[in-house]
Amino acid sequence: MIEQIAIVGMGGVFPNCRNLDEFWQLLLAKGTTVSDIPEDRAEIDVNKLDVVSNRACLISDELLAEVSDGLSLAEGYDPLLRLTLAAGQQALA
Repeated sequence: MIEQIAIVGMGGVFPNCRNLDEFWQLLLAKGTTVSDIPEDRAEIDVNKLDVVSNRACLISDELLAEVSDGLSLAEGYDPLLRLTLAAGQQALA
């Protein structure tokens, strides 16, 4: 039995992209979101890892603040929850 679904909205927040439109434009331009990991972002013990990179695709604190602006309910919560709420808000807008 095949069940039908309806997609009523989509939203997303990605490194250097506030929404899906910016993400698709980045992909079409063959851009990248890879950048150096800021020293204050994570402490890694390189002796415990087989492969270490100082580059990653990260959502900046500034972008997180921008996309979660107006989500007073989420203020002070975990960044992942704030990103999820921002993407949900985009999807339902």
